[in-house]
Amino acid sequence: MLKVVYFAQDSRSGEVHIGLAAYRKLDKHIEQLQVGNPSELKLLGIIQARNAAALVRELRATFSDARVRGTWFRPIPDLMDYIQQRSVRTARHS
Repeated sequence: MLKVVYFAQDSRSGEVHIGLAAYRKLDKHIEQLQVGNPSELKLLGIIQARNAAALVRELRATFSDARVRGTWFRPIPDLMDYIQQRSVRTARHS
C-alpha cells in the first residue's frame, strides 16, 4: 500500500501538521484529523516516497525547532518553502 507524507494547515492558527497516511485512505485520515480540530484544515500537499515513514521522521526532526506540540509545527518560512517546492497537490485533494 502506497504511503504518503502529507501537510495539513489549521486555517485559524496557521499551524502545519506533518503526517503519514495510506494514499488511498488520505481523505478519511484528514477527516478524522478534522474531527479533533475546531478550525478547518486545508491539505497543502503530499509527497510520495519509497520510505514515507522515514521521511516523515526526518521532516519532524528537521523542523523540530518549530514544533508546537506533537506533530504540529509553526508555519516558519523554511517549512512552508519546503512544502511548496517538494510536495504536490492532486485534484482529488485540492
